[in-house]
Amino acid sequence: MDFLEIFPNLPAKSIFKFSVVSKECHEILSWKLLANKQCKNLEGREDSCFFIQPKSAPTSLQLNYLCETSKSFCGFPSASLEFLSTKGSMIASYNGLLCCKNLEDAEYPLFLCNPVTKTWLPIIKPTSDFKIDYPFSFILVCNIDDYNHEDDYKLMYVGSFSQDVWNTNTKLCRIYWPQKKVWEEYGEMVIGSRSIDFGSAAYLKNDGGTIHFMSDWGKYIAKNSPFYWPYIVSYNIRSSISKFLKIPRPARKGIFDSDCSCKFGVFKFKDPRTGKESICLIKLMKLVFSIWILTDAHSNKWKIILKSRSKAMGLYDDLKPTISGFSVINGNLLVIATGDNQLYRYPLTRDGIMSSKVKRAELIGCHQYGMDDLCFYSYSNTLRPCGDGAVPFPQQ
Repeated sequence: MDFLEIFPNLPAKSIFKFSVVSKECHEILSWKLLANKQCKNLEGREDSCFFIQPKSAPTSLQLNYLCETSKSFCGFPSASLEFLSTKGSMIASYNGLLCCKNLEDAEYPLFLCNPVTKTWLPIIKPTSDFKIDYPFSFILVCNIDDYNHEDDYKLMYVGSFSQDVWNTNTKLCRIYWPQKKVWEEYGEMVIGSRSIDFGSAAYLKNDGGTIHFMSDWGKYIAKNSPFYWPYIVSYNIRSSISKFLKIPRPARKGIFDSDCSCKFGVFKFKDPRTGKESICLIKLMKLVFSIWILTDAHSNKWKIILKSRSKAMGLYDDLKPTISGFSVINGNLLVIATGDNQLYRYPLTRDGIMSSKVKRAELIGCHQYGMDDLCFYSYSNTLRPCGDGAVPFPQQ
């Protein structure tokens, strides 16, 4: 049997099941070539599960599945979930690796881990006076081929220079390279006059890597300011150039009204037909979802692909729910959590707005967090190593 032909196409959980069949199967788990091939193969496929984590209780985690069939092959030992729930809280996920806050070590306030292989790698702080409660964002990206580095993954930090200057309109960008075990400075990101939602970052690999952040949408900026309306900050890592994208004019409607609440989010969008990547903007107001995709960043052109009431989407029948959170997974799947502990999935397509009949959301499970504001992290079941210096999880 040619294991290097078969195993790289399987999720890590399935490979571990084969490891008990024979000594030969067990030994191949240590092959770096197998792990590398499997990680790259699975990156081209859609993630089959995701984590949700309440902002009010960041050490609480729940693993969820996008479809019922995923449960048999996408998962990891319960000891790993226990480790994550006691050691830290999640802040990024990509291709099987998780980046977490380390709540027990001030010197190494971050760590990478793979819950399948039960290994973890503590990481030094990105700035000398970094504090875990600063406003910041970490973006994890794997299988990179466009950089002249030995590493095939990178961890990016966007945040304040120090505690004394956290509220400036410029943020520091640094990248951690695991081979060198150092953070390298990659320019400064200009964020404008508004605060930035660091919890909602959309990363595209095009042109050396571009990060997108949504601003806040409160009514406190002078009307003659170019930052009066909410906007999206786009930062290209290779060029260190910041740009501001205006949100579509229809997205501005009603956001400053005192009698309504709304929520925005910016996410990666992947056209299911062409595979082309862009970003999408989601607005939720009065239980109505409106979604636009960016069709031309240079001319700031958007196209609406969905506008629908939650009831028409099948999120409720009689009692109106609270939307606890939403995210886009795999670039084309809207995942929604409601205050009555339900989880739904809703496919996104370019021509969704042209349909005369709104599709119904599919119930995929439940959660335990009620109306708490939730964070979502897509997850893939791989053997990806954390890097040199990684060690097994400590015994519980």
